[in-house]
Amino acid sequence: MENEKRYVPKFRETISRSDILKEIEHGYRFGPYYGLIYAFDEYPILETRKAILRRWLDKSIKVRGQEAEWIEQRVFDLAEDVRSHSLWKDLLHWYVFNADTVNVLSGKFDLISRAIEFAIGLTKMSDFARIGGFSHRSDILKIVVARLEHTPSIYQKLNAPSLRSFLEWFLALQYQSKFNTADYEMVDIKRVVRCAVAVEDWSFLPHLEKVLAKVYQDQENRQKERYDFRKEVDVLEVQAFLRETIRFFREKQENEHK
Repeated sequence: MENEKRYVPKFRETISRSDILKEIEHGYRFGPYYGLIYAFDEYPILETRKAILRRWLDKSIKVRGQEAEWIEQRVFDLAEDVRSHSLWKDLLHWYVFNADTVNVLSGKFDLISRAIEFAIGLTKMSDFARIGGFSHRSDILKIVVARLEHTPSIYQKLNAPSLRSFLEWFLALQYQSKFNTADYEMVDIKRVVRCAVAVEDWSFLPHLEKVLAKVYQDQENRQKERYDFRKEVDVLEVQAFLRETIRFFREKQENEHK
């Protein structure tokens, strides 16, 4: 027994963190896709994973359908990993923004619909509030809107039943609130408006009219408080933006019905 030959794993040459980063950046050792997926799991170093995501995003590497489950699982894993510094958002961004749209019209694997539905589904998770809640919901809106602005032609073809209610939620949140409109809410409202304009969906008009009515009501409520010139200017800018948006949407609807 003592003379039994033990298995000796193949020797792996010494490599430094800087070597890994260079090879990721320039593609010496790792290919642009499967090699980097291997490196992402093999080298669980923050800087390494950042470099991989940066290369995927900067080079607009297309996401392949067979890797959808891996990406979705890693988004969950990174969201739970407090040391990952929100890398899950970058991975989700790559997934949604670079998902292939080739099969969006066919009955085959519709990756872009799956990616968008997955992103929105994250906001419905019971653990979502624990890992960031509203701020992450806004981040996901930013990612989804960016994709739709980039390729608006896919909007009518998507099989993403949660998309409409997800966009409407940000508008309803404002006009159903008992509190005055917050600046961060207007940022999200403007994102929804940009998205609607890009995809030419004017059916958000009733929601926008309610948002404007709420802004006017907030202004009346603030008149009872101490006058704040800067805040008043901000409110007037918001009102002007919403009025012009509503006028534009009404005009588009009228033209469609002619």
